[in-house]
Amino acid sequence: MTTGLLPRIAEELQDIVSDCAEAGAAEIAQEGGQTMIIVPVQAEGWSPPVVPVLFRVPLLYPDERPDLIYLDAGAHGPSGAIPRAMGAVTFLGRPWTQVSWHMTGSYDATRPNLQLFVRSTALYFRSPNP
Repeated sequence: MTTGLLPRIAEELQDIVSDCAEAGAAEIAQEGGQTMIIVPVQAEGWSPPVVPVLFRVPLLYPDERPDLIYLDAGAHGPSGAIPRAMGAVTFLGRPWTQVSWHMTGSYDATRPNLQLFVRSTALYFRSPNP
């Protein structure tokens, strides 16, 4: 669902859907005026091995940088825990675990930052102690 979104955001979300096709289908959703995308992320050693991750598009994007990720509430890391877990939240009628994950470095609002942020989470899942 990209109806009503700014063309840049809609294009970035569609590019993310294409990027993730190998791991499974990504889903674009809206709730309460907030746009989100749920992306399947390969997570070796995790349960499940492909973790649904929810990303919220900041309301002021692209001027506001993306921040935080939300893992499917049933997911857990190799140790049985979720590193950097901050608490439980509900989006789209589903429980999620909020995780402290942030864009690092300088921020350029002219770049496709949603894609960069989604891609950065691969580091979270590859790190032995994310």
